[in-house]
Amino acid sequence: MKVISLCQQGAEAICIISANGVISNAKLRETASSEDTSTYEGLFEILTLCGSFILGSNEGASGGMSVSLATQDCRVISGGVAGLLIAASPVNVVVGRFLPA
Repeated sequence: MKVISLCQQGAEAICIISANGVISNAKLRETASSEDTSTYEGLFEILTLCGSFILGSNEGASGGMSVSLATQDCRVISGGVAGLLIAASPVNVVVGRFLPA
């Protein structure tokens, strides 16, 4: 399930609190102001995943996610999520949903 789809199910905003699992592909932006991205392929353990999205009235959802991943040789890579994170195992994500009053 795509995390952003939670906004389309009536939530006004969502907050990603934590996640665990293994991913096989990640496209990351190294800094928030950078347009440069790097794509990583292999098996990566999710160390942290956090972010938030707010549903706008006309422009859809705005926000973003950041992730830190451990490589198989124990290096850490991190950055802003700039594309899909492809799961290589079941991934559990803890999300808070904020509904309109």
